[in-house]
Amino acid sequence: MAKLFQANDYTNGAFSIVNHPIKGLATKTAKPGSMFGTMDAGDADLAVSKSIELAGAHGVSLDRWSFYIAGVSEKLDKADKHLPVKALKKAVKDGFVATVEMGKFSHPRITLRDPQAVVARTSTVVVLA
Repeated sequence: MAKLFQANDYTNGAFSIVNHPIKGLATKTAKPGSMFGTMDAGDADLAVSKSIELAGAHGVSLDRWSFYIAGVSEKLDKADKHLPVKALKKAVKDGFVATVEMGKFSHPRITLRDPQAVVARTSTVVVLA
């Protein structure tokens, strides 16, 4: 399981949604004193709704490394850098739960998972010899 997004000393856990010229909408760690970063890990649902709103307003897609939707992201082509906005809308409509986790290179990533999905667990039994 991915780690929850943790603040560095200089970020206080703040992140923002930015419009990257190539990737589309992406999450970005906020720098102190910047206009970005009005959200933190508790604002995952707000970040998802804001992303859908911004994508529609600016006609852009989502950066696949900033957003992960269980069951959808795995099926994307490896060369594809974008996650369709309609997939994010469908996940929200289906009741997926949003969390902010630590993604690639410790950047914030918004993960959406189905709360009804069965999670395979390994045994927690420890045998001491």
